[in-house]
Amino acid sequence: MEFGVVPGVYTANTIALVLLAVLYLGNMGRMAYEKNVEVLNRLIFFIAIICIADSAAHTVNGNDGTLYIGLNHLFTIMMYISSLLAAYCWLKFWMAHVRMPLEGKRKKFFLAVIIICSMLLIINIFCPFIYSLEGGVYIRLGFYWIFPAVFVLFMFETVYTYFVAKKNRGILEMFPLYMLIIPIAIGVFVQSFIYGISAVGVSAAISVAGIMTSFKNELIYTDRLTGLYNRFYLEILKRRLNKNKDMFLTGIMADLNGFKSINDLYGHNVGDEALIEAAGLFQKAVGDYGTVTRYAGDEFVIFLRTIESDEVDAIIARIEDEFENSNRNASRPYKLSVSLGYAVLNLKNMTANEFMNMIDTKMYENKVRHYTKDHFTD
Repeated sequence: MEFGVVPGVYTANTIALVLLAVLYLGNMGRMAYEKNVEVLNRLIFFIAIICIADSAAHTVNGNDGTLYIGLNHLFTIMMYISSLLAAYCWLKFWMAHVRMPLEGKRKKFFLAVIIICSMLLIINIFCPFIYSLEGGVYIRLGFYWIFPAVFVLFMFETVYTYFVAKKNRGILEMFPLYMLIIPIAIGVFVQSFIYGISAVGVSAAISVAGIMTSFKNELIYTDRLTGLYNRFYLEILKRRLNKNKDMFLTGIMADLNGFKSINDLYGHNVGDEALIEAAGLFQKAVGDYGTVTRYAGDEFVIFLRTIESDEVDAIIARIEDEFENSNRNASRPYKLSVSLGYAVLNLKNMTANEFMNMIDTKMYENKVRHYTKDHFTD
């Protein structure tokens, strides 16, 4: 009995497993804020299964006999299916993180691809066309390339949603595409063309490390209470805007009315709840038209990727409607309202700081009118 042990395979997969364990134990507790962390956990799990199954398949490879061939089939199929499930978890996690959930027809399509590929692997046991185990030796056949092609399909969808999210969510990229795609793409390419080198597991683990790093970068620019971008994001955005004088967009300064009274009467916990609710209302009203940031305290800044007055007016109307509907439907002891000031940014005529001062002044004028109206109403 001669086991087909390849030391390089063991080394690569062991490194990948150790890296995954370190990433999981060292970072997952700190990433509780990430609502899609369960999908990321499943991704780590399936990558670990890939590494274990790959090592086990190489261990029994080259040994004839019913038992060894059966184990070889088992480990090989585990590796193939785990690779498909890891790619699916990757895509699901990524799309949820950029607020483009994998659902509906898209979800059914990718699940159908996984199911069909899994059925083909079962059929392959009796009628080899993906791989064969003649004499107990693993040999790739013509239809093996279905699986790299499926991987390319998943990666294409990731790249597509990346650019859509980049267009819809703002200028600052928290998740550099190269950090996510290149390591795993190299691993799949190398392992597909050079049999005997196990690169998928370790390259996937490196990509997970890239995700963790990107999370920490994103955390710097995220307001922990509301989940919106924070003032640090605005400072970087202003510097980038000053470098791109040809960019036109609309800025809105928003300030909650009577927020101090909410804090004084009901406590800061209730005040935090009001800020969280307001952030959600802004995001719902703005949608993909712009980026909502928490500027300071109860102030928010919204950048719209439009300068068309009709579109801006419609979004402002939606913001006001969302607050009114919330007041009608919510069972809280206070009402939420907001004062808004907005203007079109033209960096050929002003700096980013001058623009911020302008929309702040317009917001203050709106707030004065709000309180004056309430005074005369009373």
